Amino acid sequence: MERTGGVVYHFGAYSFDETGLELRKHGLPIKLPGQPAALLRLLLRQAGQVVSRENFKDELWPKDTFVDFERGINAAMTRLREALLDSAKAPKYIETLARRGYRFVGAVTIEREASPSRKLRVTVLPFDCRQANEETEFLALSLPDAIETSLYETGTCLLRSSKDFGAGAFDWGTLHAKGGVDFAVTGWIVRGPRDYRVSVQLVKLPDGEIVWARTADFPLEGVFDLQRQISRDIAKRLSPAEAAIDARPQVKVSPRGYELFLRANHLSLRMRDLPMAIEMYQACLAEDPGFAAAWARLGRCHRILAKFRDGMSENASSAERAFEKAFALNPDLGGAHCEFAYLETEQGRVEAALRRLLRISPSPSWDVERFAALVHACRYAGLLEESLAAHRVARRLDAQARSTVMNTYFALGELATALAESNDKVGFLDAMILESLGRGGEALRRMGGREDLPPLVRTWFAALEAMLRGRRTKALASLRELHEEGVDPEGFYFRARLFARLDCAEDALASLRGALERGYYCAAAMKREPAFAALAGSAAFRKIAQEAARRSKEARALFGELGGTELLSGA
Repeated sequence: MERTGGVVYHFGAYSFDETGLELRKHGLPIKLPGQPAALLRLLLRQAGQVVSRENFKDELWPKDTFVDFERGINAAMTRLREALLDSAKAPKYIETLARRGYRFVGAVTIEREASPSRKLRVTVLPFDCRQANEETEFLALSLPDAIETSLYETGTCLLRSSKDFGAGAFDWGTLHAKGGVDFAVTGWIVRGPRDYRVSVQLVKLPDGEIVWARTADFPLEGVFDLQRQISRDIAKRLSPAEAAIDARPQVKVSPRGYELFLRANHLSLRMRDLPMAIEMYQACLAEDPGFAAAWARLGRCHRILAKFRDGMSENASSAERAFEKAFALNPDLGGAHCEFAYLETEQGRVEAALRRLLRISPSPSWDVERFAALVHACRYAGLLEESLAAHRVARRLDAQARSTVMNTYFALGELATALAESNDKVGFLDAMILESLGRGGEALRRMGGREDLPPLVRTWFAALEAMLRGRRTKALASLRELHEEGVDPEGFYFRARLFARLDCAEDALASLRGALERGYYCAAAMKREPAFAALAGSAAFRKIAQEAARRSKEARALFGELGGTELLSGA
């Protein structure tokens, strides 16, 4: 739902948009019929004051309406309290005052929104390859990727990846209705006797009207200038006042270097091809060592390998060197700062990640990424409500924004919501959630048929599968096989949880200490997790939980000092 301005009230985990009478919890809509919603609007408008039943009657029914007002008000109030999980006997939000009425007693913050102009959503589709040869197939994928990257840098629109819509033919109506896409960039490419010919169209959805088109011949070494020209023309067509791509310094990249960069980008889309992508980026940087974007992409590849493959320390160090080189060349790479913040978080430097993310200059180009990265960093620091708030802001900026919010809901024990928010392509966390919900058969099916997993992830799968099949000895062996150097802080927490589920208290406590020492101090999750109930009485567990709570408190203070609380105050 696109907001058109008005007043939004925030209380606890809830928000209420009085214009659309829309109630949400943790950013997710809660069904609330018209009369209970109208009661909530009146209570929030007069929060802290007594609202009489006569006021409710005037709000809910026109004059000269003949109904049982008392029964109607009681029914609406019951529905409202059910939606808020509130109680008349122990009210958290709505207090009953005998013979006087009701009063909203929860703490309320008010967000008055202007009517922001909605940024257009654009997807760049793979081009049609009209000749089956290696070079044109490469360009049919890499040229759209380059155009998408340049459009992203202009900040004129929000980009939806074509990968979100699956493979095969694209239907304009479906892209518009389900993907929220306003325009699609499409085209075809063919190899001529000497050069390549490309035709590009900007299509308005859902009616399929072509609003801009260009056909051009170019040599392979001219692909960098071509994609910049196409991106500039599209940006100006979408938003003439905001298209500032030419205002930035031109990046000097050799034709060969840019070709290698595009090939590396293409390889970096699949985890199994990341080592080859790294080699290609390195070849690109040997050609053009001042190409900051290539250093940043190289850092991203090493970060992913550090998280999901063996050799965490070596890959993390390589990632850090690559990002530092990128920032030395161009300190304003906001997207790269967001990517580096994930690395800092997973390397036990969550405070540094928070500082980085809260000090980045706001920009439409990377604001969604910044808030998505805050979802991740806040959770590691134990700031679960802040993590959810960051996700809400990201979704407000882009309804399709992705983040690790499913992990946050999992930490909060809201398992059904975590599953609903899942974007787990691997399937491990989905399987853990399903197991926690008592749906072991579904968990096994979710993990099935995955032969392409890295060794580290295969070991995680083996441990969980053995536990689900009742093979305790094998499950424990797999968990102990996980080399500690290859597990990130949140991974240690998951490992502790599985050890606890297998009634192995000593290993569970050791892994919890590992999570804390490496930078995951989510005390609320530790105390809430049912798997740790048997550990809660031990002095060792209490010590870990107390230390996690202390560090989380310090992180919250830092978050506030850096302006994080204010930044998320309307979320």
